[in-house]
Amino acid sequence: MEQPIPQDCDLMLGELINRWPATVPVFLGHKMLCVGCLVNPFHTIADACAEYGLEPHDFVSELNAAIADSGEVNSQRTEKYNKSTNSGFFEGLFAKLHRSLSKHK
Repeated sequence: MEQPIPQDCDLMLGELINRWPATVPVFLGHKMLCVGCLVNPFHTIADACAEYGLEPHDFVSELNAAIADSGEVNSQRTEKYNKSTNSGFFEGLFAKLHRSLSKHK
C-alpha cells in the first residue's frame, strides 16, 4: 500500500488540505488555524508543528490515519503537485469575496 503523504514533513499545508480534505479534522482537533489561513500554501507540516508545539512525526501519523480511514488514499497520489490546483482555489476564493463585497456597496 502506498503512503498517503510523505513522511518527511515537507509537504505544503495548502497541498495537503486540498488533496486530502479528511485531514481538516486533525488540524481542528489540535485547535490549529492552518485550515483557514491564507499562508498555508507557504508553510509545511513541519512549520505548523513548530508553531503549535507538536511532534511532527506523530502529527503526520495522525494525518495518515485520517486519510486512510477516509478512503482517500487510493484516489489521491503524491506525484508532483500541480500548482494550478492551488491557484484555482485562491482565484475562486477571491472571486467569491469580490462578489460578496460588491453586493454590499
